[in-house]
Amino acid sequence: MTLREWDERSTAAARGLPGPLRGERVALVFGGRDWLDYAVSWMAVLKTGGVAVPLPDRAAPPEQAYMIEHCGAAAVVHGRGALREPPAGPAVIAFEELLRRPGAPP
Repeated sequence: MTLREWDERSTAAARGLPGPLRGERVALVFGGRDWLDYAVSWMAVLKTGGVAVPLPDRAAPPEQAYMIEHCGAAAVVHGRGALREPPAGPAVIAFEELLRRPGAPP
């Protein structure tokens, strides 16, 4: 991925995030094979003024739910299979869906 592609994809992803997120935490749950999607998501959160919070994909579902609640995440973005049980509360968005969602520019 080139720097330009990273910028363009992260801008598109930022438009798909629920907003406003300025100052809000967004949990990112990705596996090791999805590192490009993770990098795009990370930059997307920063472009909205949010705070990216990386969380482990290998944690058990109750541990993931606890970490998401404990960090006060307003939203969760996840990669393929990284989030086994969506938590109650914050908006939960699969990375692929994030790129397809309409939204306002960051």
